[in-house]
Amino acid sequence: MDLTALLIPIAVTAVISLLLRLASPHAISVDGRTTIGYGVGVRSFAVLSGLVTLAPLVGSFFVEPKDRIAMLMIAATFGFPALYLLFESFGVRIVYSDSGIEAFSPWRKNRSFAWDELRGVSFSEMARWHRIETTRGYVRMHEMKSGVASLLQELERRGISIK
Repeated sequence: MDLTALLIPIAVTAVISLLLRLASPHAISVDGRTTIGYGVGVRSFAVLSGLVTLAPLVGSFFVEPKDRIAMLMIAATFGFPALYLLFESFGVRIVYSDSGIEAFSPWRKNRSFAWDELRGVSFSEMARWHRIETTRGYVRMHEMKSGVASLLQELERRGISIK
């Protein structure tokens, strides 16, 4: 039996478990605005992924010309997921204040919702995120984000249903 086939799922499970544990239940508040976003664990993993991508990219300058394409393909294979992780971990966040919530994302336009536009919150066990229903759609909040518990408490305090 190939030991790698056994070690990879164990390593992936361990990394995901560690990242979940590094997410703080408490959000950071500054000037009445509280931010829910990916914490140091996910951001560090994203930066590390980006740095791993640099190895084959830099290595492509030190190999035979016939091997450069393969090295660049390896860099792209690691690079695209790393780029996604960097955008996701540093760009996606939810900010709440007395006026409501704002959802920021590099994947779509930023959105703002007043508290009276929020209808309820559900949780997807499969996707591991909370889904905040609004009058104009949904805002997803992954459980790996720091401060999720703070926003859920605020939603509950404002009488918004949490399932």
